[in-house]
Amino acid sequence: VGVHPSVSCVFIPSPGQTIKYSLSPLMGMAEMFFQGVVDAVFTRLFSLVENFFNLVPGLVAAFIVLFVGFFIAKAIGLILTRVLYFFHLDKKIRRTDLRDTIGPMSLAQFIGKLGQWIVFTLFFVEAINFLQWGVFSTLILGITGAVPALILGLLIVVFGLIMLDFITHKV
Repeated sequence: VGVHPSVSCVFIPSPGQTIKYSLSPLMGMAEMFFQGVVDAVFTRLFSLVENFFNLVPGLVAAFIVLFVGFFIAKAIGLILTRVLYFFHLDKKIRRTDLRDTIGPMSLAQFIGKLGQWIVFTLFFVEAINFLQWGVFSTLILGITGAVPALILGLLIVVFGLIMLDFITHKV
């Protein structure tokens, strides 16, 4: 029993009859299949390379923004710390009964570091904007957008505790 490639019916050859099959249609189909696979692989590969090269300018810009932002934030934190030292904030705190509340920590250094990280967070948000990663960028922007509010809330709580301690010692 055989199926002739050019005929769509099944036939039974008679004894002694030779059946010639041509493999060229099969070879053509295999060649088309493998050509399709190769085309798909190379299309994906070129797409990947193209996406990488489209991403590089955003990565470079984000790195530059983070690099510059780190040094600007560091400078602002240092300036803020020095200004607070200039106004003798730590000495004034140590003269009061608040030294038990804040412990051995330098309030000027704490506020300076806090200012540094707030400024760096602002630069981080801008760096994420350069990357344009879609939903992931939106998620990171939402998280980093909440950081300054969180820090401000912590400052308010710490200030409230300091004031509470100050009032209880004076009353």
